[in-house]
Amino acid sequence: MIRLDSKAKNICVYLIPLTAALLARIILFSNWLESPFRYYHKISGLDMKTVLAFAESFCHGGAEFSNYKFFYWTILTAGGGITALIACQYLLGILTALLITFITLGVFRNRTAAVISGTFAALYSPELMYESMTLIESVFVFTSALSLAAIVRQSQKPDSKAWLFIAGFAAVLPSLGRFSGILWTLCAIVFVIWMNLRHARKTTLRIPTAPICIPLIGLVAALLPVTIFNAITVSSLNPIPALPRSGYVLKAGADVNFTSHSTPPNPARSGSSGITRKAGNYAEKFLSLFKAYEIPDNLNYYFVREFLKPLNHLAGPLFLLPFASLGILILLYQRRFKGRTGLLFLYLIAFAIPMTVFIPFGRYRLILLPVFCASAGYAIVFILSNVQHFQKKYVTVLVLTAAYSVLFFFASPSSINLRAEDFVGYGNAMEIAGGYDSKAISDCFRTAYDMNPSSASAVIHYANSLMKNSEFKEAESVLGILLKDNPSNPTVAINYASSLLGTGKPAEAEKLLKGIPEPESRNGKVNYYYQLGESRRMQGRNSEARLCYELALLYSDTDAQKNIVMKVMKGMK
Repeated sequence: MIRLDSKAKNICVYLIPLTAALLARIILFSNWLESPFRYYHKISGLDMKTVLAFAESFCHGGAEFSNYKFFYWTILTAGGGITALIACQYLLGILTALLITFITLGVFRNRTAAVISGTFAALYSPELMYESMTLIESVFVFTSALSLAAIVRQSQKPDSKAWLFIAGFAAVLPSLGRFSGILWTLCAIVFVIWMNLRHARKTTLRIPTAPICIPLIGLVAALLPVTIFNAITVSSLNPIPALPRSGYVLKAGADVNFTSHSTPPNPARSGSSGITRKAGNYAEKFLSLFKAYEIPDNLNYYFVREFLKPLNHLAGPLFLLPFASLGILILLYQRRFKGRTGLLFLYLIAFAIPMTVFIPFGRYRLILLPVFCASAGYAIVFILSNVQHFQKKYVTVLVLTAAYSVLFFFASPSSINLRAEDFVGYGNAMEIAGGYDSKAISDCFRTAYDMNPSSASAVIHYANSLMKNSEFKEAESVLGILLKDNPSNPTVAINYASSLLGTGKPAEAEKLLKGIPEPESRNGKVNYYYQLGESRRMQGRNSEARLCYELALLYSDTDAQKNIVMKVMKGMK
């Protein structure tokens, strides 16, 4: 019989999460390549495109430093594109699963719990969904898990000055990815200094300087190059990305009436007391962190998993969150607040506070994955241990079973709503991808419209699909209703004018367009002047129409826009 030593057993602990993570991402990647989700980074108005635009600006020296921008720049420098970016994000997901395995093993010193937690992380479907998009979540979760793992490792090597430096350096990394990482950075640095001072005082009565100075040197070593880079490129001494938006975050988070079992928050009701309402909102937002409902933002997990099929067969929040909540309650009951276990609670609190202040969207809550997976692994091992000694501790088993049942119902969402915007985004992606049946695209927009006839994006996209099929009369009817509810919306007015042109009413279209202000965006200006030019051309006023076309051409950013305008102008000769 082959017997493995302790080191060999620890290595084997990583094999199951590694294999699971690798296989899941290979299968998902092959599906993603054939999916419209591959083109979400090209859809205007979505964060996937905005994040990429900032990253590209950074590559040309026009934006401040952040982990994700640097990550993207590295891939571009190596000759990669969007496909390579997603593949590298999958690689970070695999490394994140291994880091969570290491964290659990270091905190609880239990190989079974480590394997379970690592496998949870490897197969957690929201994590894989965000790895498949051009969003910063994969890099943010990785750097945060890396910082937590570095501190755990440093606590195992308290006499190593190198690990003191690494822990201080790694603690800064989450803050270089997102503003909400600042609190964790501060807490992590204080934790490292405090724990090492306690260790040093066991051997000397004097206050040692190394546990204080070395982590701070690591912190400066991470911040200083970023500060210098930002000063040179964007004339800013601020190393933390998006720091000026903190005022908006505080105001937006306080002014919403939050409901965790619905779509994103609605405006606050004015009838309730300000203090009471805000306190209730904050309490509900904090509790929602532990509920198995992914609050949608740009992406809706419950929509994506239906079209990116592998996600439907992986562990979701409804499976992980009850176990994680149970594990946290067990640790609280055992009063395990010190040492490495206390570090998990510190991580949880440090990231929970920013989300409670703002809005705990599913993409933001993903940062708690290391704690959720570690706690879930611990809970399962604790339950199995009690089952093994059922006769001695049957009461504990019954209590745990009852607690899990309660948590399961607490964590279960009361409803899972798909949104009109989900179908609009998917329809847009299908159009960009090409190769999809026009009826399938039109049906997607029609579904969005049927779900929410008051949604401007759903109505506009549905109307545009109708106009592409020369159904101008129906498009006019649909847009007319929306225009009555949104008379000052220039986008709605321009699209309604387009439908009027299609039904042979150029004079009405011109009157409508002249009654609205010029749009602020360049794309809006192109559409505005093009439609205005069309209304005048159809009335035989070619010279006035040409002036409008020239303005549309001036604001055109893409070859497609320029070609359309130039084709019309050539036809007037």
